[in-house]
Amino acid sequence: LTTGDYGQWKLHESPAPADDTSAGVLVWYDAETVEITEATEMVPGRVQRMRVRVLADGTDFDLVNAYIPTRGGTSTAAKLIRLEATREALEDAADAADAKGRELVVAGDLQAQTARALSAQRHARSGNEYDAWLGKYTTEHCLMSVGEVEATYCAGEGGATTAIDHWIVSAMMAERAEVEVG
Repeated sequence: LTTGDYGQWKLHESPAPADDTSAGVLVWYDAETVEITEATEMVPGRVQRMRVRVLADGTDFDLVNAYIPTRGGTSTAAKLIRLEATREALEDAADAADAKGRELVVAGDLQAQTARALSAQRHARSGNEYDAWLGKYTTEHCLMSVGEVEATYCAGEGGATTAIDHWIVSAMMAERAEVEVG
């Protein structure tokens, strides 16, 4: 990922811990385009936070990369603890950005759909607890999901589709954000 044609590309990773083998997050970026500093692992394999500066124009923001534990499968105590830790890290990151007066971008698989995504579905559904949490999080922190509503998960051939991968940004970033999700 960082050799040959991608020699200028850098990687910040948070691999899956032994007790959470379905986790693992990374940010792979072109160091000739952006500078990343203050990279921290907030929840191993689940949440990273870093400061990003766009070299072309000096835009500066906090980036949080997240992979929320899945909704499906058996709810174990360990899974619920990971879910709570991941959500707390996202809340802490938003609070820290707000306290510092910094813009915020949250990217990743949040296992939830926005109200906009739910209303765009052909067979609109009412949502679930994960969707409700995302709605509350974005509202409380004045964040919005940018990009088109695109299905990023399909439950098998002909199965239900959901738009659970996001770029969520603070208000000032929304005006300048151009993303492609999918």
